[in-house]
Amino acid sequence: MSYELELAGTNATWVFEAEGIRIRFVGGRRANPLHRALGELVVPNEALSGVIVEPGKRRTDLVLRLRPGADAFGPVLAGRLPEAADPYRLSLPGKQPDLAQYHATQLRDRISLNPRALEPTDGFLVVLPPAPRSIKGLDGEVAFDGETLTFTWGWMAETVKEQLGPQRVPLENISVVEWSPPTALGGFFRITLSDGTGLSARKPDNPAMRGMPDKDPYALAYGLGDGSVADLLFAAELHTRIVAARQRAELLPAEPAAPVSETATIADRADDVVEAIRKLGGLHEAGLLTDEEFSQKKAELLDRL
Repeated sequence: MSYELELAGTNATWVFEAEGIRIRFVGGRRANPLHRALGELVVPNEALSGVIVEPGKRRTDLVLRLRPGADAFGPVLAGRLPEAADPYRLSLPGKQPDLAQYHATQLRDRISLNPRALEPTDGFLVVLPPAPRSIKGLDGEVAFDGETLTFTWGWMAETVKEQLGPQRVPLENISVVEWSPPTALGGFFRITLSDGTGLSARKPDNPAMRGMPDKDPYALAYGLGDGSVADLLFAAELHTRIVAARQRAELLPAEPAAPVSETATIADRADDVVEAIRKLGGLHEAGLLTDEEFSQKKAELLDRL
């Protein structure tokens, strides 16, 4: 297809560039809050896994599908984002199925060039805007300083949270981050610890507290008017940091207590180091490692040869 074409919808404009799809969201007070906060997103070709057309009575939607792991939204949302807020959905005014099908075909041709389009990505491919350092809810506040997540409780917190006091959780102790948008029924920001510590609010032996963010010491509960799309960016950024920390740990495992087996050849070790440096370079290019961290980790790997 010819590049630099634009397809304008009621919620955004898709610009078809050589390297991917640039999504420019409609601004203004009537715009979806998440779209307004994002402003613009670039979805690289290698992040795409599919596209579907959804015809309706008053509009036709074109929806991009991303490869697993292409952005940090999917894991923290788990399908809880309202359709109107979907950043990868373009709504065309009126019935325009032919126009939508044409662009869907062109997009599928583009996706077909990637033999790994249906596989998970090696890292995040969609870059999100900067996230706030703290967020607030009905019963408290959560802050992240780059190493530790801290929950502090306000005067509306449930007794169980007040009794436990502030919760400080190192990044390496967090396994899952979840975010549910504020609604009339509530919403939440929540984490799960890697060792299961402190999850009494979600244990079967405590049904009175199970699944209730207002009683979970590792959850921030929302009430009407609480929370914002910035909280989603906060959750996504935290998820990104967790994944980066895991990848660093996998690339630099602890030194074995016993000597390396004699059957391991120098060539085998060299191949492993080269592969690890390649993955490390991917983290560096994605902005998940600073220049200093990349140089240090690379040197450590080379020392193992």
